[in-house]
Amino acid sequence: MKDLNLPLVQSLIVLLVIFIFLSYLTFSLFDIKIYNQSKSDSDTTALSTINETERERAARQVLSASLSPVLKNPLWKGVIVPKNIVDNRKGLYYKLDFLSVKDTLPIRFPTGEYTINTIEEDFNYTFQVFVDSMLKKVVNANVEYNFYILGSADSLGNTNFKKPLDPSDGFKQIDVLPRVGNLQFSSLEVTKEIPDTFRNEHLPDLRAKFLKDSLFLVHPFLKEPAILEGSVTNREDSTDRKVTIIFYIDYE
Repeated sequence: MKDLNLPLVQSLIVLLVIFIFLSYLTFSLFDIKIYNQSKSDSDTTALSTINETERERAARQVLSASLSPVLKNPLWKGVIVPKNIVDNRKGLYYKLDFLSVKDTLPIRFPTGEYTINTIEEDFNYTFQVFVDSMLKKVVNANVEYNFYILGSADSLGNTNFKKPLDPSDGFKQIDVLPRVGNLQFSSLEVTKEIPDTFRNEHLPDLRAKFLKDSLFLVHPFLKEPAILEGSVTNREDSTDRKVTIIFYIDYE
């Protein structure tokens, strides 16, 4: 009886081995297909991300090219700063000095003062032209932007200038981005205390605060600018008694 069943048993064993082999082969091929599909999807996603980044970079380059001619305007002196001014904020920085219509020099503050009585006459018209010619292009391109304000003063009064701070101005405390180098600033804001009797060294930040409150706060659609810690120059020159506007465009 056992001799008669041996071929049958052998045949069944062979069939079982073939079945196991075919099953393994089928599952292996299926796993390879799944892996290839997953890899293909991953590569497609990565390529899509790269293409999107390239498109965004190209769009910013076109925007930058369109803004360059705007820097040449009789109402302001504009230059592109060839470095990142604020830490951790990579992009394009446009340095703008608004010019007086009277003498084509930067709009200046009176000696020892941090306010300008003719703010509307001196700044508002020029700023509106800037908004119409430059800022709207950036907004329409859906590019991140910001304003920074940098005040300055000349050395006249370094020795003995003192003046009471007007408490009604609300300038007792001024939030600034501290200076960490030559036209280089931290991105972490600090609060500076202005003494009741201020000195020449306080004029740059007081002037920047005045412009921020007077000019930007009457344009509610603008992002609130940050004040860069100002400085006193090493010369006596009325053109240093000014406020510079720095226009930032995200370029990453």
